[in-house]
Amino acid sequence: MELATASFVNSPEVEIVPSENLLTISQIFRWYRRDFGENQRSIIEFLLRHLDAGKKKDFLENHREAIRVRYRAYDWSLNH
Repeated sequence: MELATASFVNSPEVEIVPSENLLTISQIFRWYRRDFGENQRSIIEFLLRHLDAGKKKDFLENHREAIRVRYRAYDWSLNH
C-alpha cells in the first residue's frame, strides 16, 4: 500500500505550479477527505509524507501556508 501511495503521489496526478502557487490533485482527495484529513493543511501534510525528495516536495514544504488547491476532474475511463 505504501508503494502504491508513493507512486500515485509522485505521479503527474499531483501537479505543483510554483508560478501560480497552485497544487492540482485528484478529486479522490476531496471525495475521501476523511481518509486524508478534513482540511487543505492535512492533505498537504499527507502529500509531504509520501513525496520523494526534490523540487515538488521542497516547494510544497516552503509554501504550504500560501498554496491554493485545485481538484482535477476524475477520469472515469480509468475504471474500464
